[in-house]
Amino acid sequence: PQFVPNDDVEQLKASLDVSYLLFSACLVFAMQAGFTMLEVGLIRVKNTKNILLKTVGEFSVTTVAWWFTGYAFAFGNPLNGSPNPFGGYHNFFLLDINKTKDFAMFFFELSFASSTAMIVSGSVAERTSFIAFAIASFGLVSVVYPFPAHWVWGGGWLSQLGDNGFIDYAGSGVVHCSGAAYGLVAAILVGPRIGRFIDGRPCTIHGYSITLVSLGVFILWFGWYGFNPGSTLGLSGGRSLLSGKLCVNSSISASSGACTLFIWNMIVNRKPDLAFIMNGVLAGLVGITGPGVVVQPWAAFVIGVIAAFSYLFLSTLLIKLKIDDPVESFPVS
Repeated sequence: PQFVPNDDVEQLKASLDVSYLLFSACLVFAMQAGFTMLEVGLIRVKNTKNILLKTVGEFSVTTVAWWFTGYAFAFGNPLNGSPNPFGGYHNFFLLDINKTKDFAMFFFELSFASSTAMIVSGSVAERTSFIAFAIASFGLVSVVYPFPAHWVWGGGWLSQLGDNGFIDYAGSGVVHCSGAAYGLVAAILVGPRIGRFIDGRPCTIHGYSITLVSLGVFILWFGWYGFNPGSTLGLSGGRSLLSGKLCVNSSISASSGACTLFIWNMIVNRKPDLAFIMNGVLAGLVGITGPGVVVQPWAAFVIGVIAAFSYLFLSTLLIKLKIDDPVESFPVS
């Protein structure tokens, strides 16, 4: 066989890792379409244009916010210095970025940051103007989200706890809890939609297309294979095995969540509720996003079950508290 110099082998490995990272980032970016279809399907047709405008505008605004300060606060550690436990303070506006891998990391992490803002969009659907949502998204991605991202992934204080640090491999806490908490506060501030609660009683406001909801969930599920396996940040050095494990665990947890809510529906209501089951899929995916790399498939199944019941509890709690979350972003996340 032909001899290949070590430098060429290392360069090929690095190129494959960057290609895998960029492909994963594109899958996560495609989740924007899933969020859009899910949200449009769950709201009334009269608000469709507003939702579509927010979706396109959200990624545009968060890209600028991440470029301005978000990436620097999250991952801006100096080359020859130790990470700050609280936040990054280097590479604002990408002024000092010069490696191909760094550009790929910026895009990959941008797709995560933008997903955080999309979670908020569902919580305030049908009650928020585009300008207000754009300002809120800019603030979230430029200032709020980067700090938990730094604490866990950027060498911050949470990553330094114990022997292994706080493990949130792909963002159950950093992405989904951050977005859900921000969205919950926003939903409380804007109040419920007119007609959602009448004389203290909850009234269902039906979305106009369960077909779009189903399409959105399947796009999100597909994109999650960039979210979780893509968080290995490459395939070399044994990381391809971790990617395979994350694909399996993600599939099992999502399916477990869906089956749990299907069985619950059949027991309680004697018939399946498609939107309910779809939320079980998403809850299972969110639940496995953080620990997926360190658990076995049987544990992924259990996590999906727990995530489904967590969704049930939080969904019921929001109704009791008269908080209107049209897409149920907070219970799912």
